[in-house]
Amino acid sequence: METAPTSKSLDTPTSPRLVKISQRCEKLEKDIIFLKSFMTSHPSSLVSNLRIKHTHTGSPRWVDIQKCTVHNIDNDLVIDEELHEKLYRKITYKDRDY
Repeated sequence: METAPTSKSLDTPTSPRLVKISQRCEKLEKDIIFLKSFMTSHPSSLVSNLRIKHTHTGSPRWVDIQKCTVHNIDNDLVIDEELHEKLYRKITYKDRDY
């Protein structure tokens, strides 16, 4: 039968539970800062057009899926299926389409 941790056991600086909680708190703070960053990095983009893509190092980036082209995409982004379709698809128009 487990007993509830006392305040004395949580006060130790090396308590594994306290370390785990502080690491989780730091990760959540970083996530919140990133999620709010689209307002400064893409102020004129619709939120529904923004996607979170990751670099080769694993850091997240905002990408506007409507405005991305081969020339303005960062070289360190991982090109997934959605980006590949947007960047490298052939657009063909036929006169009968109009």
